[in-house]
Amino acid sequence: MPIERVLILIVLIPVVYLALYQIVQWIIRRGLLDWIYRQFFFPRRTLHAHLRGDAQLADQQIYRSYLSLLVSGNDGQRDLALQYLAQLPATPNLAHALIINLPRERRPESRARLSRLLRFTLNELERQTTASDWSAPNRRAAWARAFSTWLTELVLILVHWSWLAQMSIGEFLIAALLGLIVALLPMFALLRNGRAVLRLAVAIILVSIAGMWWFSETAHTGQGSTPVRPLSTYGIDGVSVQITYPQWLTGEDINDCTDKIVVYVYGNRATLTQTADIVIPLDRARLASTDTSCQAQDSVIPISHASPAGEPFRLHVQVLNREALAKGPMSVVPVVLNPTIGQALPAADLAFTIQFEDATWQTIRDVAKLAGSTSATALIVLAVTWYRKQK
Repeated sequence: MPIERVLILIVLIPVVYLALYQIVQWIIRRGLLDWIYRQFFFPRRTLHAHLRGDAQLADQQIYRSYLSLLVSGNDGQRDLALQYLAQLPATPNLAHALIINLPRERRPESRARLSRLLRFTLNELERQTTASDWSAPNRRAAWARAFSTWLTELVLILVHWSWLAQMSIGEFLIAALLGLIVALLPMFALLRNGRAVLRLAVAIILVSIAGMWWFSETAHTGQGSTPVRPLSTYGIDGVSVQITYPQWLTGEDINDCTDKIVVYVYGNRATLTQTADIVIPLDRARLASTDTSCQAQDSVIPISHASPAGEPFRLHVQVLNREALAKGPMSVVPVVLNPTIGQALPAADLAFTIQFEDATWQTIRDVAKLAGSTSATALIVLAVTWYRKQK
């Protein structure tokens, strides 16, 4: 990977992470996670605990629900939660919920009740010889860090997707391994229960593998293009040229001529008074120039017409054999033949590079496609199973 891209990532990753961390913190403070818990998890977990006859687990879910109401509920819900929580033993989580809610409470009577309960709770916690090190502030901060980390990875993948497609095998494997490790690290601070960590780790791994399915379908595809360049440098006035080309050629392109190089000629006159030829010099041992019927033809494109929208001149290309894919990228420097001055001028400003996918990359894409489809199916099955179990 070029050093400038490494420097961009070094600067970009902390900026994106800090921005997302502030957004996630704001969402958590607004009570969105508490609302999600009350709406979707609390009813099912409480019912499941009662059906199992686990009264302690059911009380834990009820206690947690009242804590969330105290932080993010309306006035009536906060009064109800305060009445319930005042009858229970003091805990660090209760103290945290009271500290959050006290500055927000504007009703004098409720504010006084909150102050008395907070004073009592803090006094009780002072008398305790041990205190939980996994209180609500720690848990919320861990969730914020985890979500920020995952969102940062997602943003970087979406923004710099084209970089992934251009990586070498070693760079891609290193990037994939580092991305998976970084995605898994927040869980060790997020969940203390070993089984929960294992379940979440399996889910992240399945999502990562399913994402590789998308990578296998979209990587090493697409068209590249050169900038629009005037040909006045080469003695042809009033004409500009742009070249589009396949960025990647793969094993699927062997003996296939659907990929093409297109030269677009821009100008104001339909017929040029001063014509020229552009030669696309290809490595004939690897890549053949053909017509639409895959019949060999010269890679010389006559520049005889132009239009403001760009007059297209097409040249189809065909990979000759699998050995051609293993020789790395092919750099192409077009040559302008100007009969007026009788010279062949290399057009370095129209140069482009075609990448070739070798057998190793092809194998990785095939494995990713198979593993990704299997992982996506497993995720669907697990989601349906979990939903039915919760019901």
